[in-house]
Amino acid sequence: MPPWYRGLEALLRALREEHGWSLRRAVHEARRRGIPLDRHLLRRAETGQAVPGRPVLRRLALLYAVPGDALEEEAFLAEALVPPPPLPPGADPVAAAREDLARGRPLAALARLEEALHGAPGRDRQGELLLVRAAAARALGLPRLAARTLEQLAREPGAPGGRLTARRRLAEDALAAGLPRRAAALLGRLPAPARHGTVPAALHRALLGEARAAEGRRAVAVRHLAAARRELRRAGDRAALSEATARHARAVARREPTVAEALAREALAGARRAADRRAIARRLLDLAAVLAAGGEGDGARAALREAAALARAARLPGEEFLALDGLLAGAGEPLPDREALARRRDALLLRIPWLPPRALARREEILAAARRRATGATRAATGHSACPWRNASCAS
Repeated sequence: MPPWYRGLEALLRALREEHGWSLRRAVHEARRRGIPLDRHLLRRAETGQAVPGRPVLRRLALLYAVPGDALEEEAFLAEALVPPPPLPPGADPVAAAREDLARGRPLAALARLEEALHGAPGRDRQGELLLVRAAAARALGLPRLAARTLEQLAREPGAPGGRLTARRRLAEDALAAGLPRRAAALLGRLPAPARHGTVPAALHRALLGEARAAEGRRAVAVRHLAAARRELRRAGDRAALSEATARHARAVARREPTVAEALAREALAGARRAADRRAIARRLLDLAAVLAAGGEGDGARAALREAAALARAARLPGEEFLALDGLLAGAGEPLPDREALARRRDALLLRIPWLPPRALARREEILAAARRRATGATRAATGHSACPWRNASCAS
């Protein structure tokens, strides 16, 4: 049965045509380079009659000089995505996909979004669809598809709000990865912020200030952050103002811990006045980070405990994960329920609508621990430490 998702066949055909090769020439070039490739299988893959396995995908990646994991992501989608059940008349596919994500069903969400995107949505919905698509791909462990979707949205001319959000998410990932210069470049390429309204422009400027601070350009950073806070104060958006103030606190935390703590508490007070529970939970996390950087471990743990309780009551899995992860990572205070907290934290990974960088890192930690256990079990079963996959003794 042909796959419902047809992205892989189109990609393989485009890669071959990019080189100007026929099917026969592609197979000839592969064999000339020592890459075994069957023309019949390649034809079936390009026409959607078969989904190549991982060994064949790796060979094709070598032939076309592209990253192998990108082809593997497309092959996974071709095998895993099935047509979504029809929605009732007038139902919103984006809302349905968000509900699937919240319930830990990213595959169903992605199938729903693929169907909606192929239905030629209007430009006003394109941004929403692509943002949720990137979140679903990230939840599925498909980082290239998630980044590619955000980059596509960042260039989308008809979705200014979505373009701002995509650039901000890419920049925040770059900051978390220790790449402030890339973050600043992503933010600096945005169109004139005034075209998108005061609040989005000010939040963009605040994030740019945080990136400049991470670069070491403190004077420029403070100027951007102070200007963003002034604009948001004039706009009267308390939740957005608290976010900009928290970014200011994080930007000066290393050099001026006292000032950073005052700013973090000011941000938290602003979020409380706005009565926005998500904003309050995030500002508690920011306050905990600033206090921990200043050596106030007890205050940081108290803020994390309050953030975890609030996020759980408000059903905010992303914020609850970060609070629990901070508690488990902290030193100095024994946690009698450490194992229960760890299980709760890891269970939340399936329910976070947009996985923050720390959640992605936690998934890598789970995989690394499982690999260590698997290696130890294999060595114990075979009795050989150097060649665990062989039954015969290893040569010394």
